[in-house]
Amino acid sequence: MVVSNLDCPQVKNICYEFLNLGVDYVYTGAIGVNLARNLGLKNADSNFIFFLDDDCILPAEFSFKKVFDAIFQFPEVTAFGGHYLLSDTYSIAGLIYHIKMQSWLLRYANAETDALRLLGGSLLVNKEKLKGLEFNPDNIFGGAETELILRLTEAHHSLKLLDCLNVIHDFNITLFDFLKKTHKQAKFHHRMPQSAFSTFEQNPPYSVIESSLKSNLKLKFSHELIYRLFWLLHKITVHLAKLKLATAIDKFRIFK
Repeated sequence: MVVSNLDCPQVKNICYEFLNLGVDYVYTGAIGVNLARNLGLKNADSNFIFFLDDDCILPAEFSFKKVFDAIFQFPEVTAFGGHYLLSDTYSIAGLIYHIKMQSWLLRYANAETDALRLLGGSLLVNKEKLKGLEFNPDNIFGGAETELILRLTEAHHSLKLLDCLNVIHDFNITLFDFLKKTHKQAKFHHRMPQSAFSTFEQNPPYSVIESSLKSNLKLKFSHELIYRLFWLLHKITVHLAKLKLATAIDKFRIFK
């Protein structure tokens, strides 16, 4: 079953080509990613459901056999995820987004790839282990999958990072798109409880992981300057989102 929240003729046409193999295509309309995911969870007759974002593609080496070989080793795990790989072409804004997401993900994982966070673009869940839990339908964008993952973590579910679930993410994005993503994600981030910011003790802080990723990418001096400028705009956007949220909460309290 392919459940799509995106009106994409290419996806529809490909699914219809394989109707003889039992592929069932469902277009939900623009109802929000979490409602679409919940529809998939409800109707799937398999225990394992794989969520792939529309800006992610599977790398050439991807193999479902490798995925099943890996997940059957960990029957106690509720959700599995992979890393975002850089696309062949990417912008400086996209590079920042890549480093930001990787640093965030690695900060919340240990050497054994046990995780406290997973990325929504490549997420595989064991429906049986969810025990009726689903994505919050009120969350349209910004931390949509993180909210469920937080609830899983608080309920002591196990999460795992697997290289066989790595996906190629489209990082060829404009500065405007990057800041728009930042703003929406930051609004959710600032709603998270303080307990959500706990991490594995043995992991280095975010800044150390970021520096390591940047050194591996070997940025040119000119790119480093642009990177720093874009990063400053990113931080300003995060603080504006926090200020906007605080103002909205204050108005609600006065109204109440």
